[in-house]
Amino acid sequence: MLQEAYLNVWRFAPSFNPAVALPMTWLINIVRNKARDAMRTQKTQPFVQLADDEHGESKALQVPPDAMWQPDALLDTHIDRLEVNACMEKLKPGPRQALALAYYRCMAHGEVAESLNVPLGTAKAWIRRSLEQLRGCLEASGRSTA
Repeated sequence: MLQEAYLNVWRFAPSFNPAVALPMTWLINIVRNKARDAMRTQKTQPFVQLADDEHGESKALQVPPDAMWQPDALLDTHIDRLEVNACMEKLKPGPRQALALAYYRCMAHGEVAESLNVPLGTAKAWIRRSLEQLRGCLEASGRSTA
């Protein structure tokens, strides 16, 4: 996909108009459009292609189930989530919010500090200490944090 984007840049370079967009914006749009095209193509392709075996019978029932969607795996995931939520509730509100922003919203430390209107050092300390407390809580409940 990236190679195709480079080819498009090469092909359409004469059509670039600096009055319309900056060069980086133009490049990003080309790559973004290629990525969107790739995503659309994946959505239209069948998820699992089934073939017939040597006897002409469909292999539809021979596809192994995804272990992630088995009841025991779903239960373990649900229990893990409940335990993490229970341990998160034990944290003080500011540190809990900082940790949630960092891990659930993938915010950098600076973004967390800005969002919570606290100094960068405070945000970093809250996240570090909250992780330590969360790890201790999960280990106390018998869950591995490795």
